Amino acid sequence: MTAVEFPALADPLSDRVLEHVAQQAVHQAQAMLGLLRPSPSPTMRSLASVRGEPPPRVVLNLGLGRDSVAILARWLTDPSSRDFDLSELAVITGMTGQEWPAT
Repeated sequence: MTAVEFPALADPLSDRVLEHVAQQAVHQAQAMLGLLRPSPSPTMRSLASVRGEPPPRVVLNLGLGRDSVAILARWLTDPSSRDFDLSELAVITGMTGQEWPAT
């Protein structure tokens, strides 16, 4: 058996799907499963830029537990514990209903 008799042996990847076709199929599957985020419009801007403020330099994930609450409390009450101004801080939290009973 030679490559001349079986052309696929000469180029075993010749029967692959074109990359753009595969990407389109993946995109369609993601869309059907609801896995795509809406693409940002060219006119969409961050909230900070809309307000005319610089974006936050420091972000704290407030997990509603002891540690993150202690960090935030210290940053708010003890300026020597941080190397940034409070105007540069963004605090993010989310309640999912799975918090510890003590919280």
